[in-house]
Amino acid sequence: MKRTLIVMALLGGAAHVAAAQIIKQTLGSRPAGWTSLSVGWTRQQPICDPGSKACWNFGGAPQYRGSVELPLGNFSAWGVAVTSSRVPLVWAGSASANSCILCDANVSITQYHGLVRLGTGGAGAFQQVIELGAGATQFTNFRTTTGTQLGGGKAVTDFSFAVSYGFGYNVQSRLQLYLAQEYALMIHKRATGNPNNSAQQQTLRVGARLALGSRH
Repeated sequence: MKRTLIVMALLGGAAHVAAAQIIKQTLGSRPAGWTSLSVGWTRQQPICDPGSKACWNFGGAPQYRGSVELPLGNFSAWGVAVTSSRVPLVWAGSASANSCILCDANVSITQYHGLVRLGTGGAGAFQQVIELGAGATQFTNFRTTTGTQLGGGKAVTDFSFAVSYGFGYNVQSRLQLYLAQEYALMIHKRATGNPNNSAQQQTLRVGARLALGSRH
């Protein structure tokens, strides 16, 4: 009986040490941060701009996005995201200099958003992801398809915010693939005679998130 108690005590101590090591390794494997890259297809409502005295009738275009995030608790993160796209449009302006009545053109659209992401972890292979973002959307380099500059040549910057919803698949604990639909809204300076000063943007994107470093 005495030997049995000694063996049980030793086994209990070994189990306690093993459990502590497992917990320590698990905690140590938590990412210190995340980075992501994605590509999507974006479409945006027209904007009538008082500065250029023209309406910008956008088409659809590929959008590229990168982000860097830091953990916020166990299953969320916060960080920054930047998107970039070269979007075709029909410029509807006047016959004055740096404008045209109707012509095919392109514009560079860049977004800088701070973000909060909900759903960055979990035991299952699949997970739902909700992301909230706010910041600035910048329109630059308006040019006709023949290369002629349109507008004043200065960047036009609008406040914008976005919400996206999608699903992620954990390929492994430090690599995730995801699909998300984003809805964004840009607040533009109102043009005379136009009661609307906002424009919606919708983007469907697919991407990958990779863990960076580890934390204890």
